[in-house]
Amino acid sequence: MKRRVSVEKLGKPLRGGFSLTELLVTIAIITILAGLILAAVVLSKKKGEQAGCLNNLRQLGMAFVLYHDDYEDKMPTPGSKKWMGPQPEDWIHWQTGSPMRDPSKSSIAPFISGFNAKVFRCPGDKDYLAREEFGKLHPLMNLYLYSYTMNMADLVKGKNVGMATYISPDRKTNLPFTASSILNPSAKILLVEEKGTKGKEEEGNPFGQECINDGRWLPSNDPLTPRHSGKASIAFADGHMDLKPPAFGKDPLNYRSDN
Repeated sequence: MKRRVSVEKLGKPLRGGFSLTELLVTIAIITILAGLILAAVVLSKKKGEQAGCLNNLRQLGMAFVLYHDDYEDKMPTPGSKKWMGPQPEDWIHWQTGSPMRDPSKSSIAPFISGFNAKVFRCPGDKDYLAREEFGKLHPLMNLYLYSYTMNMADLVKGKNVGMATYISPDRKTNLPFTASSILNPSAKILLVEEKGTKGKEEEGNPFGQECINDGRWLPSNDPLTPRHSGKASIAFADGHMDLKPPAFGKDPLNYRSDN
């Protein structure tokens, strides 16, 4: 004969599930944890992009050192769009719409085992995709599809105060620039990250003067990008790299070779 157990002896009946309050609290905790994990993933990705960018500039900076060691201390030309025009000595051959402008023939390419576009482009630079698509529709524009540009400050009273050799489009004027002439090279900008296109962190006219448009960085006109938490990656003339705010590129003490 089975024994009957009263409800009183069993105590209060078991609950059937979570209350609405408990469910909402659980969802809130999960949401907070997911947000923290997502933020950590985003931060980790940005740190990875920053590290990759600095590594690119490390390779490029070393390539410049090897270049001027092989070319009697001379620096290459800056890869400008109109001011000097395409030159064989350009550190980067990017005008693929022009005859004989194969990027693998860039001046420093032999010193980094050939031309790999990823080395010339910051991993966090997604703006080049817009330029690339725009370039497909307007192939004659020859848009610059890379992230880094070379310091070529304006001539001052005929004196070259940037870091690049100056050769006029007709090649009648040739002002070689030597690495040994740089005063305080550890403080002088060699390569920078310019702004890409108009976007959340990239203000300016898309594909215009205020955005990257060739391999030459002109301090007076070309703003640095704030891509890396408000800073840009910079390669200095002595071969080291650092992150600096855009305002750093406006101070002549940081880019003029003669002071």
